[in-house]
Amino acid sequence: MNKKQIQERRVTFSKRWTAIILFMSCIWITLSYILAFLGKEQIAETLSETVANVIIFSFVPYLCKAYFETYANEKNKLKEKELEIQEQSQIDPLDLKWFILGG
Repeated sequence: MNKKQIQERRVTFSKRWTAIILFMSCIWITLSYILAFLGKEQIAETLSETVANVIIFSFVPYLCKAYFETYANEKNKLKEKELEIQEQSQIDPLDLKWFILGG
């Protein structure tokens, strides 16, 4: 496995916890429907409301963090490429002197 494949497989801490919270939220939603089917509508409604709040308040910050982190990484990569191109296009004065003098 090369370095790029290892980096692609690595899961960040926040991504892992967000996935766990989403999985648990799906289980809670399923339980709320089961409770509603059994006639306990008030408990099911409260549980569904709590789960909706958990999903909203855990995923919105994660999505914002992921967006801005990716944006910053891509911006840094573009700046590095731009600097490399500028460095390659600059001619060293000593090389030019040797070229003119024929040395």
